[in-house]
Amino acid sequence: MSKKLLFLYITSSFLAVLTLIIIGLTAKVIFGGLNINFLEQRLSSYLKNEYKIILKSDDYILTHSQDNGLFINISKADLSLSDKTSLSTDQIIIDFDLNDLFFSSEDQFITVMIDRVVIKSVELSNEVVMQGSILEIKFDSLYGF
Repeated sequence: MSKKLLFLYITSSFLAVLTLIIIGLTAKVIFGGLNINFLEQRLSSYLKNEYKIILKSDDYILTHSQDNGLFINISKADLSLSDKTSLSTDQIIIDFDLNDLFFSSEDQFITVMIDRVVIKSVELSNEVVMQGSILEIKFDSLYGF
């Protein structure tokens, strides 16, 4: 077997395996959701080191729907801003444009949709509950996370 033929065989085998992996991951995201809990560790340490915010959350699932496209669904999250103030929510949806991950542009937005947020503080006599919050965050680059 010549070297050109061997190289062609190895390259085509590698591309076939890579294609099957991409198809499998795409099918998993579309039909069931892909568990991406490794982001929780990274985001938690970033918030703790940079802003002294403690984040505790359960599941990060990358999924797809007709309404939102590709998004990250966080099932439960608790943010402790200080010893006196905390925020908790049952579900957070982080919607982003997939092109912004690969190409840098000026108009990169991340939309954070929160169904219900409960704010607890020692300084407040009651809990503050906000329903149906939508937050749009503009970034120069998504590589900062």
